[in-house]
Amino acid sequence: MACVRHLRRFVAGRALLRLILLASMFVLCVEPTSVCAQTMRTVSVVLVAVHKQPTTSSPVIGQAARGRSLEVIREVGDWVQVVWPEAPDRIGYVRVRLNSSPVASLSEPRPGPMVAASGVDAAAGPAPAEARIGGREAANVTTPAALVEARPTTLPNNGYQLPLHTLGFGARMDPFRTVGGSGRFWSGYGFGVQLDLSRSSASSELAPGRVTTFAVSPSVLYPLPGVIRSSVWVRPYVGSGVDIARSSLSNVTPGMSIHDNSVGFKAFGGGEFTFAGAPQVGVSVDLGYRWLDSPFTGFDNSGLHLSFAGHWYIR
Repeated sequence: MACVRHLRRFVAGRALLRLILLASMFVLCVEPTSVCAQTMRTVSVVLVAVHKQPTTSSPVIGQAARGRSLEVIREVGDWVQVVWPEAPDRIGYVRVRLNSSPVASLSEPRPGPMVAASGVDAAAGPAPAEARIGGREAANVTTPAALVEARPTTLPNNGYQLPLHTLGFGARMDPFRTVGGSGRFWSGYGFGVQLDLSRSSASSELAPGRVTTFAVSPSVLYPLPGVIRSSVWVRPYVGSGVDIARSSLSNVTPGMSIHDNSVGFKAFGGGEFTFAGAPQVGVSVDLGYRWLDSPFTGFDNSGLHLSFAGHWYIR
């Protein structure tokens, strides 16, 4: 009977996972098409790097020199998406903010000739020592870019704004028996940290009683290259962690419970979905395997597990 019960859970988990994958593919492939007004901005520092994706770990596909006009398509978190003809898809990304602080890179366009994409054109001569921007004197061209005061620029909001998603709190649920709280932190160094507090309860056909387990589960997450569309952001990841559990066996002897502790390990993979309609909310789906031996005979905590989580990101 125990084998039949586990088989039913496995079949139900596979069916649910297929539905989730089909829904994800539908969202990614059938996104609404919309026409976005584009805005011109001018590079205001000596050189600015253009990346392939909106992350500093992505390859640099070119450099735009001071004075070059870039066509901004939309805001993507700390970055802006620009038209970059040298790229195969004609798209590049320029960083304009570091968290909430501007990093002087783009400003309102000003009259003047276009500058070469990969550097300052030697034939055109040096840039003018001073220029008027918005009726105020700009810094001298010889001033280091780090010392130039950053001027915040109002950028278009025609597409999907990629939220920061640094620290979030929420809940986690196993469709079969587990529920609890969850916290997630994404660092700027290419990894994330997750902490889950959960409670589960199960009975067994092989042994009397009922086992209730409280677990603390710290994990480390490694994000994979994300998928950014106009209405959804998908951040896939893999991770591993430990389960520190305290289990209680009850309903065997009236008025008595047996307690024991155990430690296990888990590995999993999943994806976090964020939609344009609720940019501060991340909805996650995880599928993995848990190695957690039960201290009580007849109860098995190891095996495949499927869980859903929702996090509200406060920053």
